[in-house]
Amino acid sequence: YSNNGVWWIHYSIRTDPRFKSQRVRASLGTRSIEIARERRDAILAHLGLHARLAVPAPMSSAAAA
Repeated sequence: YSNNGVWWIHYSIRTDPRFKSQRVRASLGTRSIEIARERRDAILAHLGLHARLAVPAPMSSAAAA
């Protein structure tokens, strides 16, 4: 979503088998929708890779975008 023109990503990570989850919010650091979509897609691809490998993704992955 856009907050004062800067795009952000929000997602949840399931942290244990009992369906507890952690909400993550991170700035995509841009006002450009095109760049924001590219960064969002890269973050979600990174998280998807970790999910397929069953390896926890570092929580800072979104902040690095």
